[in-house]
Amino acid sequence: EEEEEEGEEWAQGEGGEEYQAQEGYAGDAYAPNADTIPEDGNDEEDENAVDASAYWADAEPLALAKALRGFEPTEDDELCFMPGDLVHVLHKDFDLWYGRVQETGESGWFPHDFVAVVEEYGVE
Repeated sequence: EEEEEEGEEWAQGEGGEEYQAQEGYAGDAYAPNADTIPEDGNDEEDENAVDASAYWADAEPLALAKALRGFEPTEDDELCFMPGDLVHVLHKDFDLWYGRVQETGESGWFPHDFVAVVEEYGVE
């Protein structure tokens, strides 16, 4: 059995994999992939929390992407699109991105591997 160093904390994720928890602040550009984002940056419940969808909906696009295949949402805050649709990427959060379909104006979260970036506008 491996000995844990003092001060290390380990947590268990889905599927049984272990990961090491680290303390720190990710900065103002970071926003959790959650239904709400606290205005003060604190992860605790906040009566002033804003809807994540509203938070990213007015963001300047980072990139333009083309849908490789259609995506059918399973959650209310996810984006529906068809193969070939152009999507303005507004935020990248690891495997999930937030975007707006060019033709319909609909916005929401989607898996990044359903699209291919055709043009980068800026760096996040």
